[in-house]
Amino acid sequence: MWLLSVTPISRGINKERLYYFSSEQFKEGDLIEVPVRSRQIIAKVEEIRSVADAKSELKLLPFAIRKASLLKTARFFSDAFMSAAENSAAYFGCAMGLTLHSLLPPKRLLSALNFDYDAKKDREKTLNGHAAYVLQCADEDRMGTYRRMAREEFAGKRSIIIVLPTIAEAIKTHKEVQKGVEKYAYLLHQRLAKPALARDWQAALTSEHPVIAVTTPQFMGLPRT
Repeated sequence: MWLLSVTPISRGINKERLYYFSSEQFKEGDLIEVPVRSRQIIAKVEEIRSVADAKSELKLLPFAIRKASLLKTARFFSDAFMSAAENSAAYFGCAMGLTLHSLLPPKRLLSALNFDYDAKKDREKTLNGHAAYVLQCADEDRMGTYRRMAREEFAGKRSIIIVLPTIAEAIKTHKEVQKGVEKYAYLLHQRLAKPALARDWQAALTSEHPVIAVTTPQFMGLPRT
């Protein structure tokens, strides 16, 4: 039996860590489903210990520990994504779980997403830094800038992600920026049907050619380089 320390990814929970039993040995970084009060929420596994090694600590806990439910998806977050989430949580003064909740797809879609990635490549790309842009211009000029940026990134064999605040904006932007590169432009948002989302996510993740991913915030964790 294992003792899990997890970060609850949900609104309305004021604790940074919760504890659960599990007969399954999950891994750090896995997303699992756990009971909180009368509902099931998503949580990120932070630490796994044998119950036998934690007996003295368990006796001191002022509450009963419940059993974790099931695995939703293995090691969902890249190191770079978690670093960005930690910085965001500190900047906005939010709990990590609430920050992750705003950056995660809905629970019903999580199991459709494969998050397999090359951690070594992820670290190398992170060390190389990134460019930041602030665009205040008409829509037509902004779309032209996006297309130019995409061409430049493609020339350097790098992918580009464009994050929009709403589904309507994401659909509109995808329609414009995909012109001429339709094979490599992907639209990801939370109202896509689960099979279509799984197909496009996997295609964007595994494409040997750089891609343009146009997403809402819940899909900005796509581990492309």
